[in-house]
Amino acid sequence: MASDDYETMAESRSVQGLGQGASTTSSDILFEEVIPVHVKEFDKQERVEHLGFRISLCTTQAGHNMVKVEKVLKLQLTSEKDSFFLHSLEVTEDSFQRLKHDQSILVDFTDFPAHLIELLESCIQAKQEAQPKFLCVLSTSKPVAADQGSASPSGSPVGAGGAPGAALRLSSVGDDSATSVVGIVETNQFKHLCHISMKFQPGNDARIKDYLSQRLSEVRAARMDLETRLSAEEAATAELRADLSQSKLDLGAEQAARKEQDSRFETERQGLLTGCKQELLSEVAGVRDGHDREKRALEAAHKEERDTLSSANASLTRRVTDLQDEKFALDAKSRELAVKVESLEGELRLLRESEQELKQSNLDLDSGKHGAEKQVNLLMLKLAGLEATMKEKDSLIGTLKTQLQSGEQSSGALQESFAEMKQALQRAEERSALSAQEVSKGNHIIEKLQQDLKSSRAKMKLKSQVIAQQENLLQEKQQAIDKLERDGMVAKSQAQGLEAEKSALGRTCDDQRDKLAESKKLLDQNQQMIQWLNNQINEAQIAKYGGTSRFAFRPTRKLGNPPASAES
Repeated sequence: MASDDYETMAESRSVQGLGQGASTTSSDILFEEVIPVHVKEFDKQERVEHLGFRISLCTTQAGHNMVKVEKVLKLQLTSEKDSFFLHSLEVTEDSFQRLKHDQSILVDFTDFPAHLIELLESCIQAKQEAQPKFLCVLSTSKPVAADQGSASPSGSPVGAGGAPGAALRLSSVGDDSATSVVGIVETNQFKHLCHISMKFQPGNDARIKDYLSQRLSEVRAARMDLETRLSAEEAATAELRADLSQSKLDLGAEQAARKEQDSRFETERQGLLTGCKQELLSEVAGVRDGHDREKRALEAAHKEERDTLSSANASLTRRVTDLQDEKFALDAKSRELAVKVESLEGELRLLRESEQELKQSNLDLDSGKHGAEKQVNLLMLKLAGLEATMKEKDSLIGTLKTQLQSGEQSSGALQESFAEMKQALQRAEERSALSAQEVSKGNHIIEKLQQDLKSSRAKMKLKSQVIAQQENLLQEKQQAIDKLERDGMVAKSQAQGLEAEKSALGRTCDDQRDKLAESKKLLDQNQQMIQWLNNQINEAQIAKYGGTSRFAFRPTRKLGNPPASAES
């Protein structure tokens, strides 16, 4: 594969020497590089030399009329040390077919130069290795006679001992008088693999002269090119020198003007620097005085603020302490109130039960009172009937004075007993009113207790809200609380509150029991009195209307306390 540097070196030239009736019209250099070559000559020691390898593609015209156009690949191996060292090979398309058959090559003639250049570049890349993997080998053999030229050597002259040259074999490319073989060998761990081996023709006088003339023409062309370039460069250099001299003159004038300007600028800078220094000193002095005044003012303000903050901190500390004490007191009071609320709820339940009992008793009393009123009404009706009877019989009583006197005495006794009965009835009504008042007082007390309980619950709710706010305010500052002492104080206060509440509840229960006993006693007395009045009324009726005579009245006694024994 040809590089870009060698593609630019391709040129057209006419060279003689390809054979009778053939002329070269153009030549393109595909590859030209110095490569390491392992040289094995028949009469010299093996060595490694750096030889120049050139590959060029030529186009030739052959035949009598120069009609046939044929491509020829020219391979040349030269040395920079020896100008007469030349080994060359010309490969046509026909000879390449024989080489392809003998060497088992897989590419065509058009692709052959590129692959050959790849192998040569591999040899160049491997030259830095201690044991190069790719190596170009040049093997030369002893010249043979003309009659033995067609005989192929049975072995390479440098193939003994398994050297790289042992893998080379002569190809059919070139004349039978070729005495050198160039091959490219790849070395692996098992053996030496020969990629390609070609017969090169050592240079004779005609080939060397042709090669040297070709090189001379190339050198001359290169020299002419260089001379042209040199003349152009010299003309450019002269122009540059003229420009340089003019530039030096301009530079001298510019430097003089620059020095004068620098001196003027330096003078102005010194003046400005002096003025700036004076202004800076005055400004620094003013700033320093202002800074001192501001510092003193800030120190005074800081001291005052520090004193204010210290006093505020002390007051806040005292406030926090007071709030903590108040919180502890409120906590204790809250617990006491909670216990008291629980006890009051229990007392309320008991009072409600007592209320139910009293209501039932009141209903019983109301029913008894209603029955007593009915009986009193009956008695009043009976009394009215008796009064009418008495009025009817006044005329009869007037005729009988004795009977009238006794009747008057009986009526007076009856009136006195009736007045006593009215008084007893009035006393019973007063007692029932007192019992009703006691019941209403009990209801009022229960309602008051309920209202007190509601108000205490509202107060407890308000106090719990205040306590929650205070706890939120003091939560960040309060870190440690002595639980044991507080629990002890709370327990003592709870015990004292429970004892006080127990004694108060005991007194209240005793009072309620006394009131209930009095109400029951009063109710029993009322029932006894009603029963006694009924008995008295019955006895009075029997005494008044009973007997043999209708108008016979037994002497009656004054009504008072219930008799000890019943009289018939």
